[in-house]
Parts: sequence; structure tokens; C-alpha cells
Amino acid sequence: MLAEAVVLLVVGIGAIVLPALPAYRAAAARTLTRKLGAQVPPGQRSALEARTARRARGVGAGLVLGGVVVQAWYVVTGSALPSEYQGWVVVGLAWALGVAGLAVVEIWRPGARREGEPRSARASVPRLTDYVPRYLIAMSWVFAAVAATAVLGAVALGRSRWFDAATVLAGPVPAMGLVLAMLAVLTHLAVGRVLDTPQPARDEAELYWQDGVRAITLSMLHVPLAQVSTLVLFVVARTVDAAASDVTRTVGEVGPQWVLAVLVVAHGLGLVMLVAFLLASLVNSWGPDSDRTRFRRRLWADPGGPRHPIAGGA
Repeated sequence: MLAEAVVLLVVGIGAIVLPALPAYRAAAARTLTRKLGAQVPPGQRSALEARTARRARGVGAGLVLGGVVVQAWYVVTGSALPSEYQGWVVVGLAWALGVAGLAVVEIWRPGARREGEPRSARASVPRLTDYVPRYLIAMSWVFAAVAATAVLGAVALGRSRWFDAATVLAGPVPAMGLVLAMLAVLTHLAVGRVLDTPQPARDEAELYWQDGVRAITLSMLHVPLAQVSTLVLFVVARTVDAAASDVTRTVGEVGPQWVLAVLVVAHGLGLVMLVAFLLASLVNSWGPDSDRTRFRRRLWADPGGPRHPIAGGA
């Protein structure tokens, strides 16, 4: 457990410290503009670099918090989680708290500061579906609902004589349920904050890369929710399986058929969600309707890709 805490702390501290280096900030901004297919004028690069630095520091702060939580768990309880749960819980904390840090940054400072000079902005108000494909939005929230239902179901099963309550309640299920709830609330707040924030821009070029950063940010806020939800379902499945096995060993009697059905459904749902997430990720990476191309078509009338005069490419 201590090793996992150290890894989270080291990675998190690195994410906080590295943006202080000009070379790192410039490289991060270049990587982002390549993803967006945008050309950022020299006078606007500092604003983009500052925003990417804030995002990196937010993720880093979340990872540091994750390391502190893992170490605090070890200190308070005096023991580590069972080995079969350690990797799941640590990865879940890294994903959840990392994106939570990003969400806090977006809630606190969702866009560039106004600089005092006159600026223009688009007349229409973009919606979430202008930036993020509908299947990613639906997947994230459906997965979260399924995982939350599974957590509540596991707690309810702990009251049955065929599932050991101590195994369910003393394991990682309650903690993972709290992490999922925290992540869902922060995601909802951050998405609303990003969309409600005005977009004053000096010219079309700035408005274009602002849209691109919005698209990447909103996608980054949704995808980890699906990841953590899938992870939570796997943890729930393993936990209820262990709880049923503990009762079988103690009582010396195999549970009724519905117990087996519950275990099959729990493990099966986890696999279905994992496959669906991988397919959605592939479609988002290589399909025609990705988080990097959707805003171009819907907000910039660019159905074929980055052919807008302020975008990169042919």
C-alpha cells in the first residue's frame, strides 16, 4: 500500500512541478494544438500555455490527494487492503481524483481571464453535444447509474444470509461508491461551469482554439466517469463473490440459484461495460465523430475535417 501511495505522490508532484518549466508548457501547448488541428497565433500562445499548465497542476493535485488518502488509510487502519483489491482501488483513486482535480480547476477558472480590451464572441450558445459525441455522454452517465445501482445492491445483499455483511461493508465497496458519487457531482458541476462561461475572443483564431480546448476538456471530464464506473462494477462483482464464498465456507451449504444468478450478472455486466468502453474509445479515436472533430462540424461548418482557414491541415 505504501508503494502505491508513493507512486501517486511522485506522479502528482511531477505534474504540479513540471508546468513551471517553459519548455514543458510550450510542448504541452503544441501537443494540444496538434490534437485540435489549430494554429495558435504567437500572441495567444501564452494564454494557451497558462491554461494547459493549470489543467496539469489540477490533475497533479488530485493525484497527490490520492496518495495522501491511500497512505492515510494504511496509517488509520494499520493494514493494507487485501491484495486482490489494492490495484483496483489505487487505479480508481488515480482516475477519479485526477479528473476531480481537473474538474475543480474548470469550476474555479474555466477560461482565460479578460484582458480589458474590447472582445467579440459568438452570438449562439454552444451546447454539450456540440463538443462531445452523444454516445460518450450517454455511456458515461449510464455506466455511472449502473455502478451506483450495483453498489447499493451489494450493500442490500449484505443483509441476506447468503452474503457475508462484513466482507461487503468492510471492503472497498462503500469507499468506491463514495468516490463514484464525488466524481459524478464534480463532473456535472464542471461541465456546467465550462459551458456557462463566456468566450470573449480577440479574433476567430482564439475562438477556434478555445472551442478545441473546451471539446478536449469536456471529453476528459466524461470519459473517466465511465472508466471509474466500470472499475467500480468489477470491484462490486469481486466483493459479492467473496461474500458469498465466505458464507458457503462458514455454513457449509451452497446458496440458492438466485445467488449464482446475481454473481453471473455482476461479472457479466462488468465485461459488457468494459467491451463497450473499449469500442467507444476506438470509435472516438478513429471514427468520423470524435471529440476533436465534432466541434469543427457543428460550430465551424467544417464537415470534412480541419479545413477552416484558421485550422491546421490541408
